[in-house]
Amino acid sequence: MVDFSDREEVFAEVIPNKPMRPAKVTVIAVVGIILAVILLLGCMGSMPGILMQAFAPDAFSMDATDADPQLKAQIEMQEKMAEVTRNHLPLLIGLTLFSFLMGVSLMYGSIQSLRKDEAGTYRFLANVCLVGIIYTLINAVATTMLQMANWHAMEQALMTLQQNDAKSQMFRTIMYYSIVVGLIFGLVYQLGQLIYFSLGKWILSYHASTLASQD
Repeated sequence: MVDFSDREEVFAEVIPNKPMRPAKVTVIAVVGIILAVILLLGCMGSMPGILMQAFAPDAFSMDATDADPQLKAQIEMQEKMAEVTRNHLPLLIGLTLFSFLMGVSLMYGSIQSLRKDEAGTYRFLANVCLVGIIYTLINAVATTMLQMANWHAMEQALMTLQQNDAKSQMFRTIMYYSIVVGLIFGLVYQLGQLIYFSLGKWILSYHASTLASQD
């Protein structure tokens, strides 16, 4: 028997109960991956120098007896800065290992937050951001301390440069500004990290609580 009625077949459409991942969480996760790559690359770049200072401190020493005053001051400056590195080796090794763990944790948490829209993944990345705030504050203090030690070493080396001609003054100016610019850029970078980790902790904790309340 043929049904000639006007009844139309109704197709049930499956609509997910959970909303899509918030855009703020996506931004935090993507930036987290980029920051994790920077941290891991920084560890790879600093580790050879740390190992060299630990096991072969005299590998790059030079004889500056017959060098001109500018070159002699530069060699002495490098030696004094290398001495600063050797004196702070435990701190540098600890910061490097801390940076490596932060990079791995941040990479894992960010990728998981992009893969899974779950309260647990958001909460994990929020905890990584909390540790990141502590890491950034410690790193900022340590970086400033090392830069000031390098400044003092540079001043001691430049004291041997007794000439006051234009070339010597230019050399002093360049070295002073290089330390100042390096310190400023370092602190600006640490401030950016602090803002990211603070916002990430707040946003991820909020959305983790929201998802947990919906389950």
